[in-house]
Amino acid sequence: MRFLKNKIALAKALSSENSQSPTKKPSSKRKRSTESTSPSSSSGQSMIITKASYQLTSSAPKGSTSCKNIMKNFSRVLVKFALTKLAVPYLKVILSEEGVSLQEFLGFLKERRSKINCIKSLKELLLVEENDVEKMKVIKRTFQKISEIFLKYFSVNWIFSSKVSDKLAHLKYRFKMLRRIQNPSYFGYLQDFNKET
Repeated sequence: MRFLKNKIALAKALSSENSQSPTKKPSSKRKRSTESTSPSSSSGQSMIITKASYQLTSSAPKGSTSCKNIMKNFSRVLVKFALTKLAVPYLKVILSEEGVSLQEFLGFLKERRSKINCIKSLKELLLVEENDVEKMKVIKRTFQKISEIFLKYFSVNWIFSSKVSDKLAHLKYRFKMLRRIQNPSYFGYLQDFNKET
């Protein structure tokens, strides 16, 4: 693939040279084409080709991101989004229905922000259990709703503007995350998290 891109770039460079000086001999064109493909050449065309080949080799291979890293990235960004000013209008509507203040919800998330980095901790933050206090149930339901809003409306923008290496894998995993957040009990089959001691 890199060889083909180099050839295309070389052909474009030669065609631009031909349009500027149409009186050159065909033999000199061949000589130039062999010179510009060599790495020791200092012409502008070889720099373009070298830069294009560098960009191809420097990116991470597709599918190299593990499920664990994707979960860690999504877990962190869900909590960060819930703590931003962008989420406040959504939170006000959700919390007014539930009867919990915004400050209580944000305080709860700030306490747990550093611990949210795997499936287990995200599941604990989403799954409403029977022995939870009523306020805890409301906070977990609110976090679940704000996470759904993020995944539906803001996650694509985050994926393409962030520094994640495998954007396509994150984009595909977004739908799985949305289904798991809607039903947090299904997070159990992914067992690639580190158990805390």
